[in-house]
Order: sequence, then structure tokens, then C-alpha cells
Amino acid sequence: RARLLLIDGHNSHYTREFLDYARDQNIHVLCYPAHATHIYQGLDVIIFSSLKNYWTQEHDNFESTTCQKITKNNFINIYGRAHIRVLTPTTVCATFRVTGVWPFNHDVVTDKMMAPSLETSSQGQLPLLKPSPVCVITSLMQCQ
Repeated sequence: RARLLLIDGHNSHYTREFLDYARDQNIHVLCYPAHATHIYQGLDVIIFSSLKNYWTQEHDNFESTTCQKITKNNFINIYGRAHIRVLTPTTVCATFRVTGVWPFNHDVVTDKMMAPSLETSSQGQLPLLKPSPVCVITSLMQCQ
């Protein structure tokens, strides 16, 4: 039976060996555009934000009811409660719907969402004179 695996298209996320293995196992690999999982990937779109909220609730509840801190020894039990609350069949199915994977809906991702980010950085200026070694290093860095 064929399977579909959706991955980030950045070439650091797959190898030739991986693609050969997937083909041999009848796994069809489709790649999202590189660096666009914040738009396309259900984990990024729904799961992680919900998990963060539930983790905060579980964390705060644990510390306020037990007067203990979270440690390596108790972390997994507390995190596990948040994990179970988020990763339900309903939530997982919603990630596919919201991202337009199933049912397929190409209108979910708009041109505006895929537009390049606006460059907002500018070269900062210190209000005071810089010591000469800093000036030299700064000018060398700006020449590159």
C-alpha cells in the first residue's frame, strides 16, 4: 500500500539514501517549499502553539499544587499530559484540513503568505565614538 510523506524541501532534510529507501517502501515523498513549514506544516500551524499553551497550564498547575519545581525526573510525566491533550485524532485531522492537505484546498495558502519577508534591518549607529579597534573591525566587516 502506498504512503505519502510530506517534508520540508530544504536539501538538509533528505538524502539520496532516504529517497531510495522511500521509493523501495512505496512511500511517495512530496516536499513543501524550503523554509515554508510555518505555513504548510500542521505541527507548526496548530500543534506547537497548542502544545505550548497546554504545557504552560500543566507546568503552572504542577508547581502550584505540589510546590515543587519541574526536574529531569518528573518532566516527562508533566509534559506527557500536555502532549496527550494536544495530539488527539481530532487535532491531527484538523492540521491537514487547515493546511489544505486533506481535503486538498490550494486556496488555503495565499500569495501574500508566500511573499518574501520585508527587510527591516538597518545599520545601527552608536551614539558615542567607538574605540579605534572596534572601528577597524566594523569597517572590515562592512566591506565584505
